[in-house]
Amino acid sequence: MNLLRAELYKLARQGQPRWLVVILVLLVALRGLVWPPDPQIPWDGLWSFHLVAAALIIITAVSMGQEFAGGTFRSLVGRGLPRWQFLLGKFAALVLVAGMLLAGAEGLGTALGVRPDLPWAELFRAWLGLWPYVALTLFLAVLARNGGPALVLGVLVLGLEQFHGLLMAPLAAIPEAIPDAWRIFTHEGLSGSLYQWSLGYNSANWTYLANWQDAPAAINILLYVLPKPVAYSGLLLAVYTFAGLGGSVALVYRRDVTDVVEGRARLWGLVPRRARYRGEPRFSGRQSRLPSARTGWPLLVRLTRAHLFKLGRTALVRIGTLVSLFFTLTLWSLGRATEASGFEDLLFKVAPGGSAPLAFVVGLLIVGPLATVVGALAISSELALGTRRAELARGISRSQAIVGQSLGLITMLGGILALTTALIVLIGAQVSSTWYLAPAATTAIAGLLATSPYVAAIQVGGALTGGSWGALLFGLGFLVADWLALLAPTITLGDPGLIARASSYSPIACTLALASGDQLPGISFGWQPLEPAWAALLLLGYGLGGHILAMTFSHWRDA
Repeated sequence: MNLLRAELYKLARQGQPRWLVVILVLLVALRGLVWPPDPQIPWDGLWSFHLVAAALIIITAVSMGQEFAGGTFRSLVGRGLPRWQFLLGKFAALVLVAGMLLAGAEGLGTALGVRPDLPWAELFRAWLGLWPYVALTLFLAVLARNGGPALVLGVLVLGLEQFHGLLMAPLAAIPEAIPDAWRIFTHEGLSGSLYQWSLGYNSANWTYLANWQDAPAAINILLYVLPKPVAYSGLLLAVYTFAGLGGSVALVYRRDVTDVVEGRARLWGLVPRRARYRGEPRFSGRQSRLPSARTGWPLLVRLTRAHLFKLGRTALVRIGTLVSLFFTLTLWSLGRATEASGFEDLLFKVAPGGSAPLAFVVGLLIVGPLATVVGALAISSELALGTRRAELARGISRSQAIVGQSLGLITMLGGILALTTALIVLIGAQVSSTWYLAPAATTAIAGLLATSPYVAAIQVGGALTGGSWGALLFGLGFLVADWLALLAPTITLGDPGLIARASSYSPIACTLALASGDQLPGISFGWQPLEPAWAALLLLGYGLGGHILAMTFSHWRDA
């Protein structure tokens, strides 16, 4: 009990959970006051479950990463605390926080009129459904010995699950209109079989006792077309929970206590190991040639080059390149699998009206997640390790430090997106014997402009809070808001009206409009794309405005 109280006290003292509570309150207010449910449709289901799951993944990964990075775990174990007690105390504190977040969000929603009453039975089952998220994130943090990979992988898997469900639900509603070649991507094929093993499906099936009419859209359609017993989902969630906890305990007992912690320099797993020679750190010649405190553009160029060099020494470039290769390979495989339906021609050939092939437009969907993950990890690492403070101590201004780091990130991300575009050009040439160089150039420019708003949002979070967790929360929050703006007109019942008009100004909508020449072949999101020139100006304005805001906030804080 004392250990549980200590863990809850540590979580309460951190600034990150408080910011997450503020964000949840704002989202509840937005849902209840700005975007209320249709009064003609009975409101069922716990709408905040996945928001709380995302918050829980962030809290678990960062909290466990700080235990390793700060040496707290080694200190407690060295004083005689059993390792399994430490892990179980951490797990118990996190699931209690999960229950408070879920009850608080749904209770506030009930008070604002989002739902008529609070279903306590569903709320209790949903709380149990959050346990696997904590256990599996805990396992990933212990496996990697820091919270960075656990945070990235957990949030990405949660987002992919939701995206998978949003894509499969409309197809399940019109099964007669789906060509046979596309069956593999519907609930009747491999896609549906894999989805039945996901946490999103099983937590919903368990929470609503397999009654699809009680679940919110669009999971209610999938529960209807993919029926499973409640016992199946309950057992699978229990297996995920015990597997995560058991794996974490097994890992910490297989390692020596001195091997569990690699020091503060490995907080996010992004700083390269320093070679040691006879007990002393050995640095290369290029590392010693860092920018000096000068004024003007030469300093900014040297800062950008230094950040590019540091990024090249971490795993971020390799992660981004692998994501680019995997995404392009998936796109090519999807085209080959649906060749008989003509979808491959739509992907890699010029669409009716002379617009760019759809593959170039679809390729830009990775801009937001890639820029957010890479940018958040890089900027968070700088803030956590004190690199930004060291630059300021050497006479570099706050504005120069922020702009130099952002330029390095945007340059690196632009190179990765250029690689994606080049691969799509090669696939298009193989499919249609045509080299789409002009659409490729437009797509590369659109992708480069689109990275700036996401990097700016992360810089704003880091400058406003002065901590790595602020950069992570602002970056992920901006990405979620951007994608919700893209999908809002599609999932809104009736005439979306103002929502559709506002959605066309989101960064992802401007990016797609710029790459497609204001027409999206074969796709309708429910909003009207802007003219390419206006879309480019908006992206440029978002990036510049966000960085100006970040520099303004940074001048308010002491170094």
